[in-house]
Amino acid sequence: MENGYMPWLSLATAAFEIGAAIWVISGPGRPGIVRRTAVLLVVLAGYQLAEVWVCANPDHVLRSQLAFCDIIWLPTLSASLLCQYNGGAPRWIRVLVGLCYVYCAGVCVWVLTHPDPFIGTICSTVLATFQRGSMGFQVAF
Repeated sequence: MENGYMPWLSLATAAFEIGAAIWVISGPGRPGIVRRTAVLLVVLAGYQLAEVWVCANPDHVLRSQLAFCDIIWLPTLSASLLCQYNGGAPRWIRVLVGLCYVYCAGVCVWVLTHPDPFIGTICSTVLATFQRGSMGFQVAF
């Protein structure tokens, strides 16, 4: 592993998300919401596991492609869950979400078949740095 990357946080997060998915499926609730929530949690866990796999060999392009194909589904799955949450959504929103599924599938096909979609992967310790831009943000924080 390069740049001090340690997989433990990703592995712990994946274990938590898989445990949460099992908990969600074993509990009560509306079936559409339960299934979509569980799928969303499994896809989140899948990305955590893919990150560990990618960072074990960052030069292996297929690993990066598969990780990207996992994470690209998160916004669409979230939108689908939100459509179910309110007991259904207007038809135009459901059609839009359906088009998002098609778009994600198309992007995954493109990423997996493109000769060189990624030029490299950087794996480093999980660290978020935020810079405050305006004086208002500096005062608020």
